[in-house]
Amino acid sequence: SLCSVTKMMVVLDSLRSVQQQVEDALHRGLTFQVTQKAVKLDAIRSGFTHNDAELIASFDGNFTPIVRQMYDEATEGLEQYQ
Repeated sequence: SLCSVTKMMVVLDSLRSVQQQVEDALHRGLTFQVTQKAVKLDAIRSGFTHNDAELIASFDGNFTPIVRQMYDEATEGLEQYQ
């Protein structure tokens, strides 16, 4: 249905945003800890949660690990060249 497609597009756009922010942080040479703080999830979060406390907790639990995964994937193998 159109609603499902729209939701999927929101998820994809959100993942692209996180990926771009992680890549930008890496280009600036930021560590993971600083990258995690630099990635802005606020706009993405409000689109999913509409300020519902339960949904916010669920969002944070699901999206915070994505930042780590994208950072790890982007830096995989880099240490062997340093």
